Amino acid sequence: MIVYLGLLQKAIQMNVGDHSGTRGFVLDILRHGRGEHPTLQALDFFLALNWTAELDQFSNEHLKENSRREQLQNLEELVHEARLKLERRADGTYPFNEKKKGPLTLQRENARRRVEGTARTVLTYLSASLKDLRRRASGNATLLNTVNGIQKTLLGMQNTLVADIHYLRRADSDEEWRKSESRRLGKLVQNRLDFLQNPTDCSQRRFVVCNLRQACGFGCLLHHACYCLLVAYATNRTFLLQEGEGGLLFGQHKWSSVFKPLSKTCKTYPVPTLLDHKVAMMKKLEFKKPIVGIHIRRTDKVQKVEDRRPEAKYHSLEEYMGHIDTYFREREHRWNIGKRKVYPTYMFVSDNNVSMLASAKSRYSNTSLLGIIMDISFLSMSDFLVCTFSSNVCRAAYELMQANEGDASSYAVSLDKRFYFNGQRDERMWTVEKHKAENRHQLSFESGDLLQIIGNDLSGMVSRALNLRTGKEGVFPTYKAVKEIVAVKMPTYPEVGEPNEA
Repeated sequence: MIVYLGLLQKAIQMNVGDHSGTRGFVLDILRHGRGEHPTLQALDFFLALNWTAELDQFSNEHLKENSRREQLQNLEELVHEARLKLERRADGTYPFNEKKKGPLTLQRENARRRVEGTARTVLTYLSASLKDLRRRASGNATLLNTVNGIQKTLLGMQNTLVADIHYLRRADSDEEWRKSESRRLGKLVQNRLDFLQNPTDCSQRRFVVCNLRQACGFGCLLHHACYCLLVAYATNRTFLLQEGEGGLLFGQHKWSSVFKPLSKTCKTYPVPTLLDHKVAMMKKLEFKKPIVGIHIRRTDKVQKVEDRRPEAKYHSLEEYMGHIDTYFREREHRWNIGKRKVYPTYMFVSDNNVSMLASAKSRYSNTSLLGIIMDISFLSMSDFLVCTFSSNVCRAAYELMQANEGDASSYAVSLDKRFYFNGQRDERMWTVEKHKAENRHQLSFESGDLLQIIGNDLSGMVSRALNLRTGKEGVFPTYKAVKEIVAVKMPTYPEVGEPNEA
C-alpha cells in the first residue's frame, strides 16, 4: 500500500489543476491493491480532492470483492471515518497535512470522562427502572405497550448518545494522542525496568527477592509478582524470585518454564517459546475481530467447598450476554451495519480442553498453566470485555488492555465489583454538589466533602461511604462525586532518558 500511496501522491503532483485525468489513474492503482486493507491515509487522498463519487465507487467495488467479515467491518469503519473527515474539512484543507495541536489538558480529559460516566449511569438507571416497570405492568396490556414504546425510544437514544461519545473521544485526534502517549510512557517505563533489571555488576546491586508461596491461583500470583516489581521500582532495586519453592509460579512450575528471565545479567534462564504457542493458538481458534471477551467464573470460585465460602457470586450466562448484545447493537448503529448482515449469530471461540482443566484437581498442570496465560492474553486483545473484577484473571486482562488502548475504561464491564488491586489505599471521592438525605439510609453532604467509599452496587449508581467531615455513614448517588486522585512521588531514573519516537 505504501507504493500505491506514493503513486497517488505523484499523480496529484503531476495534475494539480485538473483532476479529471488523474481520477481514472488513481482508481486503477487502488484496484490493484484489493488484496490489502485500504488505509485511512489512502482514503484521505480522495477527501483532499473532494472526490466523493470516487470514494463511493472504490468502497463499493472493494466491498463486493472482499466479503470476509473482518475486511467488511474494517472498510466500513474507514469509509465512515473518512466521511466525518470530509465534513470537518469543508474549507478545502488537506486532512493528511493536519497535525495534532498539542496534548490533552487534564481538565478537558476529566470533563470528557465525567460526561461519559454520567451518561452511562443515566442509561443504566433508566433501563433498570423500565425493567422494573415492565414487571409491574404484567397483565396490563395498555401499560405494557406504553413501557415497550418508551424502551424502544430509549434504545434509539442510547445508540445515538453512545455513538456521539465515541466520536467525542476521537475529536481533534485525541484518541490517537492517548494511544501514542500511552505507548511512549510504556516504552519509558520498560526502559527504566530494563535498566533496573540488568545491572552491569550484580554484586553491587540491592535486590527485592519475591516469594510466591501464597496459596492462590495464577492471577493472584501474577499480581503478587507485580507488587514485588512495584517495590523494586520505588526503591531502586533489582527484582528477583526466590530460589527453590519460593520461585514457583503455578503448582510445581517455575516462572522460567513459561516466561523470559526477569534479569539477563543477574540470573540465567532458558528462553521459552510462549510467543510461538500464542501464535499457534490464534490460528487454531481463528481469533478475529470484532470480538468480545467473556470470562465466566465457575468451579470452586463460585461454589462452597467444605467450610470455605465461595470467592464470588454466581452470575448466569444471560447476564453476560445482555452486555454483549448492547455492545454489538451500539457498534452496529455507529458503523451503520445491519446485525442480520454481519452478525447473524454469535460464534463462541474457546479452547474447551483448557476450560475443563480449570477444575481444582487439574488446574496446576503445565497445560492448564499455558491455558490460563493464553486466556488472559486473548481476553486483553478483545474489543470489549465482560467479566467480574472480583477475579484476578479478569483484572489482569483489563490491566493489559490499558497498554493496548491508552484508556480502556469504556471497553470493559464488570458484573460485580469496580476495578481495584489488593492492598490499595482506601478509595475516596470528592463531592461536587450538595446532597440531602431523603431517608435514614442516605448520606447527607456538602459540596467539597471527602467521602471514604465502603461499597457500591453493581450498576455504580449508588455507593456507600463515610463522610470524613461529619463522621456519618450512608448511601448516596455516585454521580454527585468524583474520585480522589493521589499522585505518589517515584524515582524517575534520569540516566535512562526518553524513548525514541520510532
